[in-house]
Amino acid sequence: MMALRNRTTFVLVGVPALLCFSFACATSDDVAAGSRAPDEEGASLLDGGAERGDVSVADASTEDVDAGRSVCSKDGFCFTTVPIPKPLVAVSAASVDDAWMLAESSAVLLHWDGSSLKQRYEYAGTSPGSITFVSLWAEKKDDVWALANGSDGRFVLVRYSSPGPGEPPTFRELPTDVASKVVSAVWGTPDGDALWVATQGNSLLRIREESGAAIVDTFAPPNGSYYWMGIWGFGPNDIYLAGGDPSRGVIVHYDGAEWSVFQTNTALVSSLRGTPPGGERQLWYHHASPQPSGNTTQTSLVPVTADGGLGPPIYTHLMNPGPACSSRIGHASSSTAWFSDGVLLCRWDGDFEPVSTSLDGRLVVDSVNAIWSSDRDDVWVVGAAVTSGGMPAKGFAARRTAATSKGGQ
Repeated sequence: MMALRNRTTFVLVGVPALLCFSFACATSDDVAAGSRAPDEEGASLLDGGAERGDVSVADASTEDVDAGRSVCSKDGFCFTTVPIPKPLVAVSAASVDDAWMLAESSAVLLHWDGSSLKQRYEYAGTSPGSITFVSLWAEKKDDVWALANGSDGRFVLVRYSSPGPGEPPTFRELPTDVASKVVSAVWGTPDGDALWVATQGNSLLRIREESGAAIVDTFAPPNGSYYWMGIWGFGPNDIYLAGGDPSRGVIVHYDGAEWSVFQTNTALVSSLRGTPPGGERQLWYHHASPQPSGNTTQTSLVPVTADGGLGPPIYTHLMNPGPACSSRIGHASSSTAWFSDGVLLCRWDGDFEPVSTSLDGRLVVDSVNAIWSSDRDDVWVVGAAVTSGGMPAKGFAARRTAATSKGGQ
């Protein structure tokens, strides 16, 4: 079946000078949302198996973190000061020292420059009057795609990149005429020339920039009733989309001309992510699976065959029995993956292993909203921090490197 496309070109509205003082997917993949997927089971375990009621819950914004002093968990996650008092909902990075983040319900972009987390951008446009960021992709240096809902009910793309050969990167605001939809996930091409957007409906968008304008191509994957929950690609003509309906899960493949549909024999596939382009192609997906004792959620790793099909699972993990590790949120490299169900943080090195983020027995992480990683050591985890006494929700950002994993900074 050929992809159906609607091509629309939009003219760039005047961009103010936005070199502000110094955040999704995303995962980047990730998605700018902290709620559980529709099929998710409630999880009672967090931080490597400690029950919430068994740990003395302290305010996550400890004096050390707020004062800018580094504090680290026993597994090497060091928390940094977040310059905005909101949960973080997305992270994407070119490297562990070049990471971008989004805060919940905000119009700002945060950037880790290797030493601190700073606000780098805040929307100050007039058409539309305001925006709220929903997704982020920044896996190429000085090339950031941040998708937002505009107050006029349409998508706005904020792009940070070089506008031309030899020119320094700048922020550009690119309004569109495409009505805002709930975004499930985004994926950016390795060359940085397009952002693919899966929505919680039946549409798939590809957004590009040409001559200071946003170009949005709308694709129509098979079966308009499917609910799209995840997207991953290995190249511009090698795109995978996952979702389905409450009774049937599917993964579909687009080769630049036609769609192929793969049934998963499960209910709705609630997330999809894969290994980096350029290496062995593998896909992680999370879904409900029927078991003798009843349905349970399951994570599967499958190889991609030479013709774009899916091979038999390389690895399968059931959340029940535990540990309650899940690929619902996370990021994978060629040999290692870091995942979370929104509560428990886990590393995969051939099998799942829960990882601690607590500080001296105190819970700091209330919920994990997004993860970026490039290997076993270089990892960013962001989300909502534990607060006490009815205090407003705050965010956390925790970074792990080879040095911090061994007790360094």
